Amino acid sequence: MKLAYLCLLVCVTTLTGCAAKTMYYWGNYQNTLYDYRKNDDSHAFNRHKTELEGIINKAPSKNKPVPPGVRFELAIMEQSLGNKSRAIELLTLEKQYFPEAQYYVDKILLTIEVE
Repeated sequence: MKLAYLCLLVCVTTLTGCAAKTMYYWGNYQNTLYDYRKNDDSHAFNRHKTELEGIINKAPSKNKPVPPGVRFELAIMEQSLGNKSRAIELLTLEKQYFPEAQYYVDKILLTIEVE
């Protein structure tokens, strides 16, 4: 009986240790997004924008890819600031890294190019 408990303990410990790792580098995304959605002010906007830029810049050094949608979200923020060329650049990269997002990226690109 003790052997069964020991085996169960080893299995649970092993599985729990693996659960914390993620495929993508997220940085502090969850906290800055929450703050941005909750407060919706320029400080929260800038903090979240800076975090998105940090994720894009730091992910390679962490040997993890940028999560899907991060470039897209940053592009929308850049567009809202009038940085059209940066938004297009980010959307093009999003489409390159995540081809399944092409439909949505193309829709946004059309609206940016029409403006």
